[in-house]
Amino acid sequence: MRRALPCLSLAACAPGSVVWDATTSGDVGGDVAIALLTLGYAAEDDRALLDVPHATGSTLQMNVLDEHNAAVSRWTVKSLAPEVCTVTTGNTRDGQLPVTLSFTGQGTTEVLVADENGVVVDWQPIAVRDVVGAEVRAYDVLRLGESVPIETLHVVGGSEGSLVVNWFGADGEALGGSGLLSATSPAPEIVLEAQSSDDSYETLGVWVDAGLASGESSIELLAAGTSVGALPVVVHDREQITEILLLDSTSVDEDGATGGYVRAQVLAGADEIFGAMVTWSVDGEEVGEGTWARLAGENEDDLHEITACRGRLCTTETLPGTITSVEDAFAELPCGCNVAPGLPSAGLIAAIIAARRRRQA
Repeated sequence: MRRALPCLSLAACAPGSVVWDATTSGDVGGDVAIALLTLGYAAEDDRALLDVPHATGSTLQMNVLDEHNAAVSRWTVKSLAPEVCTVTTGNTRDGQLPVTLSFTGQGTTEVLVADENGVVVDWQPIAVRDVVGAEVRAYDVLRLGESVPIETLHVVGGSEGSLVVNWFGADGEALGGSGLLSATSPAPEIVLEAQSSDDSYETLGVWVDAGLASGESSIELLAAGTSVGALPVVVHDREQITEILLLDSTSVDEDGATGGYVRAQVLAGADEIFGAMVTWSVDGEEVGEGTWARLAGENEDDLHEITACRGRLCTTETLPGTITSVEDAFAELPCGCNVAPGLPSAGLIAAIIAARRRRQA
C-alpha cells in the first residue's frame, strides 16, 4: 500500500502528496511476514522502509510518485549529506521516478524531493549505522509466521534452504539494507551463496553435501567484507533424527472454505534440523517433497490424512483441506525465482550438482 506523508521540510512545501513506493511487489520488503517479523514495521507502509536505520554500505531502491498523478519526470531528489547517503535517479516509468539510495557512512541526514519549479514537496530523515552483528532465521519458518533467531544451525547431510540475515548496529537496533552479505565455511561440503532481496533483508542459500560426516563446523557472516560473527553448525547423522512434528495453521473464509499451511518440523532430539526435506502424502498418495505445504479445503469437515516421511520415519495428522502445493525451504527473490536457480558461478553450480548426485546415490 502506498502512503502520502504531509511535507515537513524547512523549505516552502506544496501540499503533501508524495508517495515512496517499494520497487518489488508493492509490499514492504517484498514479503509481508519477513518485513513484520524481522524489522518490526508496518507492512502496509512503504515509506517505513526509509524510517528504519540502514546499514553502512547498503542500498535501497524505491519509486517516487505523486498521488494526484502530477508529472515527476522533472522532479529532483537530493541528499543534504552525501557522506551519509547519496541519491541516484533513473528515467521515469509509468509516472514513477526510480530512486536508488546508497548509504555511504554512519550519520544522519535528510533526503529532499523538489518539483520542476524547485519547490520542496517532501523530505525524509535518513539514519545510517555501521554493522556490528547479525541475526539469522530460517526462511521457510519465518515466512510462515514464526520469528525464532537461530543460535546454532543444526543440519544433516542433504539439508538445503535459505537463511534470512538481518544486520544490527552497536545499540542493538535492527538495520535495513541489503547488498552487503557474504559468507564462508571451513567445511567445503557446506556450499553458500548470498542473495539480496533489494529491500531490507538478505538471504543466504545453504547446501549441505549428503556425504558430510557428523560433527561441528561454522558459517562466518561478513558485511561488506568485514566479519560480524560466526554461526555454529552442528551436523547430525540421519539416524539421529527422532521425530517429525506437523505444525499447521488454517483459517476459514466467509464462504466456509479453509486455507493455510502445514510445516514439517524435523527433530534430532530437541534440535530442529534446518532444510530437512520430507515426502508428503495425502490420504496415502504421495504428492511431493519439501519442507512445508499449502492446504485448501471446501469446508472444515473436508478432512484428509496428511503424512510427512523421511525414510521409514513418518507422522500423520488429520487436517482440514488437501495439499495444493509442496514448497521447499528456499527464498523467493523479487524476480520470482528461487535462490537455487541463477547461481552465477559455474564452479558453485558444479559443487551443488555433485552434492545432489551424491545424495541421490
